Amino acid sequence: MDVLVQSRRNKRSALKPMWNLLKSQGFSPVAVVTDKLPSYGAALSELCMKARHITGGPINNRAENSHLPVPQR
Repeated sequence: MDVLVQSRRNKRSALKPMWNLLKSQGFSPVAVVTDKLPSYGAALSELCMKARHITGGPINNRAENSHLPVPQR
């Protein structure tokens, strides 16, 4: 599992890490799980992977929890 952290929330900032990740893996994943941010869908459609985009349900819990603040110990 790879977690991508980006400073902005637009299509260009979503496309660059996805492209680098696909290039380093050497193959296309079966599915991509993200939150419902529209820039992820736009980036995946540019990479021709729109049919494999999962945004909801229990599979998305890990993506949604990554946006929560980190608790201090």
